[in-house]
Amino acid sequence: MLLAATAVTLTALGLLSEVLAPAARALSLPRWTATVFAVLALGGFAYAERGLWLTRSLWALEVVARAWRTVAS
Repeated sequence: MLLAATAVTLTALGLLSEVLAPAARALSLPRWTATVFAVLALGGFAYAERGLWLTRSLWALEVVARAWRTVAS
């Protein structure tokens, strides 16, 4: 699941960067600025939709921490 989420995120980052590249070029900005804007946009989206993924991530982290504590005792 983590691999799939990483693949989707990187694909979205690449596509968004390519969509923003012409605008960066039109403003005479370097190519990497399109990638920075894409990262900021995806970060803002992740922050806005944190209710969808944060609770599940915290639950998974809690399960791992409990398992680690059990194994370590």
